[in-house]
Amino acid sequence: MTKISRSALVTALTLACASSMATASQPTGSRFIQVSGESSATVVADHYEIHVELVVRNADRSAVKRQLDDKRNALRALTRDVAAEDMGYTRAELQEEFKWQDNERQRIGFSMQESWWIKAQGVKHNGQLLAALAQSTAVDSYRSQPSVDGQAAYRSAMVAALQDAKAKAELMADTLNSCLGPVQQIQEQGTHSAPQPFMMKSAVQAEMADAPGHAQVSSQARVNVVWQLVNCTDMP
Repeated sequence: MTKISRSALVTALTLACASSMATASQPTGSRFIQVSGESSATVVADHYEIHVELVVRNADRSAVKRQLDDKRNALRALTRDVAAEDMGYTRAELQEEFKWQDNERQRIGFSMQESWWIKAQGVKHNGQLLAALAQSTAVDSYRSQPSVDGQAAYRSAMVAALQDAKAKAELMADTLNSCLGPVQQIQEQGTHSAPQPFMMKSAVQAEMADAPGHAQVSSQARVNVVWQLVNCTDMP
């Protein structure tokens, strides 16, 4: 027997064995149905942490501290008016500022930068705080960081995708005068987008703050499910 014919014989025997194993593992006449389902879900942030920076510069050391106190008082008054949920800050250190001139380092003044955090409850409250900050001359920069549970959005989307697949499968099985049997296989895949910090420093931008678009997670889930089809009379 030639080398080629031996190889062909081995291949034929292998395919025959594989076919025999597949037949033995499945009941004669078994029927299966594969259905896909998909869904999306959106979760909007209900908590926000707004980070605020206060910066002052002056040639006079004592003037820098007075200016920072004025900015602190303005920020506290602002948050009282809008009823901030909670707030705090990291105390600033006085820094000397220099410049190089004629190959010499010369002190030109002093500066202080202080970081504050403000907590807001809900989209509307967050928008009110951001709008107030946009109007304030005491605030130098700020950003709003939403807190969202991305996994919750994905779990919600996945459950809905499974329900979608099952509804389709039940409709198909009913059309074929059959019932759904045990699930044989499930595959799932999905994606979700994370919210980004919302940064701005103008009243025009602040008008956008009430919209939840910048503070939400959108998740998409897709599943492929294989069911065995059975006679309805065989169902318990």
